[in-house]
Amino acid sequence: MSKVSHMREPDLVTTTEAAEALGVSAKTITRMAEDGRLTPQQRLPGVRGTYLFERAVIDRAVAGRARELAAELERLNATQ
Repeated sequence: MSKVSHMREPDLVTTTEAAEALGVSAKTITRMAEDGRLTPQQRLPGVRGTYLFERAVIDRAVAGRARELAAELERLNATQ
């Protein structure tokens, strides 16, 4: 009797989807992956080989970006 793995595949998003979620360009997401600010799950083969990211990684990045923007807005409001 063989065992079948019931492990769920992670919910993956493409470079383009990650860019849309973070409000930046796909090129920025690629740079973020290459310099370690985002950790891709894998990179697809090919010349352009898009990165795939776990949705949880992108969700954390979106939450962090929202906190940064809120802090910046608060700082700007405090100086007026």
